[in-house]
Amino acid sequence: MKKLLDINTWIALTLEQHPHHSAARKWHEEGDLSPGDLVFCLPTEIGFLRLITQKAVMNRCGVEPLSNFQAIEYLGTLLAAPVVSRVDEPTGVHSLWLQLADTGVCIKRGCAAQSIFPIVNQDLRRS
Repeated sequence: MKKLLDINTWIALTLEQHPHHSAARKWHEEGDLSPGDLVFCLPTEIGFLRLITQKAVMNRCGVEPLSNFQAIEYLGTLLAAPVVSRVDEPTGVHSLWLQLADTGVCIKRGCAAQSIFPIVNQDLRRS
């Protein structure tokens, strides 16, 4: 079953020095994952790239932030893994998002793919 991982879950899963890496790894290894089951969408890609290039985030894990170039390469490596896939936003989502943003409605999770896939957050629970 496809799962849209929260940005923090991606970081915990892929960064060995992260305090929750063991739990994320255990969840990954014990999951019955098929090719393409772990999903990135544009907002999770943007957030992931932003966070792994930030000193405040990476230094908490005892590592240096990646450069933009390194972060893009790292994301490419993740996307090349058989279990990882990427989905585009459905047609019309961008204009709908702008309409909702204009009304002041808060979109809790900024990815339309959440209506298609369960989201796995940093506590490794589905929401």
